[in-house]
Amino acid sequence: MRYPVRPGSSVALGIPDEAYHRMPEYSSSQAKALLESPARFNYWRGKVRPPKDEYDWGHAVHAEVLGIGARVKVLEFKDYRTKAAQDARDEARANGEVPMLSKQMPGVRAAAQAVREHETAGPLFKQPGNPEVSVITTDPITGLPIRARFDYLPYPRKPRAIAVDLKTSKDASPEGFAKAIFEYGYDVQHEWYRDTYRIATGEEVEFVFVVVESTAPYLVAVYRLTEQYIEMGQAKVREARRQFVECERSGVWPGYSTSIKPLEPPTWAIYQHEEQYG
Repeated sequence: MRYPVRPGSSVALGIPDEAYHRMPEYSSSQAKALLESPARFNYWRGKVRPPKDEYDWGHAVHAEVLGIGARVKVLEFKDYRTKAAQDARDEARANGEVPMLSKQMPGVRAAAQAVREHETAGPLFKQPGNPEVSVITTDPITGLPIRARFDYLPYPRKPRAIAVDLKTSKDASPEGFAKAIFEYGYDVQHEWYRDTYRIATGEEVEFVFVVVESTAPYLVAVYRLTEQYIEMGQAKVREARRQFVECERSGVWPGYSTSIKPLEPPTWAIYQHEEQYG
């Protein structure tokens, strides 16, 4: 089977992570960064952000579940306190690998197994389709070149296929993941991906998040965003694309306001003050 593709768009398999992230088209991650601060986004564009150890575990789980993606380099050290361990970690990253301590790997495999064996999550990764699918197209409203990379994208079928994004989290509960949606902009990702796919193929795709916790017993949950979340994500995507075009046209990437602003104390500070001094 194949994915339907409109002229001027593409659906690609096998693009390495490093190559995908260097592509000139705009992504949902860039949209989230722009909405937080155009100036900060523009500063970091083209630069390599300092790596974070806490992201390595999630990348390793992705590779274990999907069977593709980041290359994991297992390091035989207790921790990263020694220079030898730090050098090995840095060398792995320089080679495009994800460094993992050997003691972390049982947890990575257990989390991946929990996803595969979950009665709802497991079958989602067994739909006819592919992992790590890159969709590239152009937004017809703004003319902005855009891209999206699905963790797992099934082939179109009836009833509608369900695309999957795999997340790792300290808290996969409904309350915990609802907080993560706004903290990490997953509502923007949700709509950026669905709209990019819609433009590129002319098809609709459902989209769910599979969330696995990062500590034993590695609980798993599957979430579909409601219409209210979808409307919020759509508004943010439209605004991000508008700002991309405007900032590129003007060459101005605004930071904080240049005017003098009155600053009110936050509500929590007022309550705290009243409790202590009222």
